[in-house]
Amino acid sequence: MFMVLMVKDLRVRVGSFMLRDISFKVPNGSYMVILGPTGSGKTTLLESIAGLKPIIRGQMFIDNVEITNLPPEKRDISMVFQNLALFPHVTVYENIEYGLLARGFSRKVREERVSEMLKLFELEPLKNRRVTNLSGGEKQRVALARALAVKPKVILLDEPFSSLDVNTKKQFWKEVKKLLKYYEIPVLHVTHDQEEAMYLGEIIAVMENGTIIEQGSVDQIFLKPRSKFVAEFLQYQNIFTGVAKSNENNMSTISIDGVKFFIPGKYDGRIMIGIKPENILISKLIPEYSTARNILKGSITSIEPLGPTMIITVNINNLPIKVMITRGSFEELELKQNDMVYLIIKASSIIVLSE
Repeated sequence: MFMVLMVKDLRVRVGSFMLRDISFKVPNGSYMVILGPTGSGKTTLLESIAGLKPIIRGQMFIDNVEITNLPPEKRDISMVFQNLALFPHVTVYENIEYGLLARGFSRKVREERVSEMLKLFELEPLKNRRVTNLSGGEKQRVALARALAVKPKVILLDEPFSSLDVNTKKQFWKEVKKLLKYYEIPVLHVTHDQEEAMYLGEIIAVMENGTIIEQGSVDQIFLKPRSKFVAEFLQYQNIFTGVAKSNENNMSTISIDGVKFFIPGKYDGRIMIGIKPENILISKLIPEYSTARNILKGSITSIEPLGPTMIITVNINNLPIKVMITRGSFEELELKQNDMVYLIIKASSIIVLSE
């Protein structure tokens, strides 16, 4: 597998904001997702790759050909913007045809490509309709059809599903993943939606304040983040610092304000750990047959509803630990303030973090 899109040491300034030293590679046919909070620089990064923002330094390559100084129309890149940027005064057919016209394709090629896209995206009955008369999902299909019609070497997606309802959005994820895999086009997609990133992404990068903090596979980023920022962004609400001591069987013990946890790996000295609330089990009875290394006893200090789940804070020797359970489990356990409970935490669910 050869590398199609490569960005190397990219630096871009927009007003007082700076993208700093951005480097990554997207293999042919791979789907890379850039995650990050609002204002982290995700859209600026896409616009810089598309040639819409001037850069201070760095290089960009597609198929080992440098595109750093090429104008946007010469880069062989299609971009779908968050607002879709469709033309309201023309038809679906003309919107899809636009990129082909701009690139000077013959009428015959334009007709063939537009027909192919209309069929692929199931837009044939709508081809003569203006986009102002389409649903959100239909507009989405038109925007993607227009992007694919020119057969680009790279597709950039800027939060393209943010305006869709949850059910429509999830249906689109399936369609887009299948479609772009079929065309083997490398994709760079930015979003703040973690579920979207987990479903679509093969490579994940997390941005903060203009730089990439971490990048890796879906499992690496979501199951074993390395930095405190990424762990907090991914809702590892239990982040603690303590003193670790290594022991046998490639395990260590970390003491946090007198509360001890067993963790995998050999560590000595001061370290930071993270535990996701949903990775902790809660019980009113001491578990008799659990294989978990960490069984802690404490009292419930707060109960907060959060959509279909409940966040329960348990005080273990003055160390507050947050637990997430479903409302059904909460009602079944009949939990209430000040109840004494046991927390069951597998050592493998505890991660070690850097600042």
